[in-house]
Amino acid sequence: MAKVIKKKVLSKEQVAGGERLHVARKAKDIPIEKIAQELNLDEEKVRALETNEFALLGAPVFAKGHLRNYAKLVDIDVKDIMTDYYKLDRAAGLPPVVGERRRVHLDIDPLYLIIGAIGILFIIVMAYWFFSRGMAEDDVSTVPPATNERFIPDPMRGAESVNNERTVNESTVVEFPEDNAALIEEDAPTISATPQIEIELSYIGDCWTEISDNAGRRLFYDLGQSGRVVKVSGDAPVQVFLGDARAVDITVAGNPWPLTSSMLTGQPIRLTIPAQ
Repeated sequence: MAKVIKKKVLSKEQVAGGERLHVARKAKDIPIEKIAQELNLDEEKVRALETNEFALLGAPVFAKGHLRNYAKLVDIDVKDIMTDYYKLDRAAGLPPVVGERRRVHLDIDPLYLIIGAIGILFIIVMAYWFFSRGMAEDDVSTVPPATNERFIPDPMRGAESVNNERTVNESTVVEFPEDNAALIEEDAPTISATPQIEIELSYIGDCWTEISDNAGRRLFYDLGQSGRVVKVSGDAPVQVFLGDARAVDITVAGNPWPLTSSMLTGQPIRLTIPAQ
């Protein structure tokens, strides 16, 4: 007994979109192969159009294009087909929905921001203070300390060592060459209640010599060398330091000043010459 297959017949109100194209093709007795050839599609995708399975055709733009061309082949109003299409697939005709950009809200207590800002400001101030202080200390360290010290040779080092550390200061010294010893440069006359004393030193060798008068003035401070004659005058008594008494002859007020044998040992000595 043969099985009878009943086909479900759709009314005009029930057919829409691709199904309407299918009905029109059947009515015109157009084979599906010809439709596929005209649309450059395979038969499977043509059947997908006729059954409203538009997703099988890819993007909506392809489905809409094939529907328009198919409607023209079977003399169906394109507007009716496209209206059916948008009813069947509402998402195809709607513009993409762009949601509002989400804003990320940082849940931070304002107190923490204030504390952080104060901390950063404190670090900046401390760094500025530290570097400023360091630069000021460097400037101070580069300035040499002022000193009023004067060079005083060590009497125990002998005349030979003193010769290497020679310092000349003859602001009040008057020297006379041997061939013109009679010429004496005199300073402006001064009135002094302290007796004046004149001393002449004639060097026959090297001898470091320091001479100071009773007023504390330095009359001579230099290394006497062989052949040199030095005359000084000052308030008595006069203090004389000799690095090597063997290398000098002393005359006080025109009279030779005697030196004992204990003074002529080559060691530094100190003399006090009173008023004559």
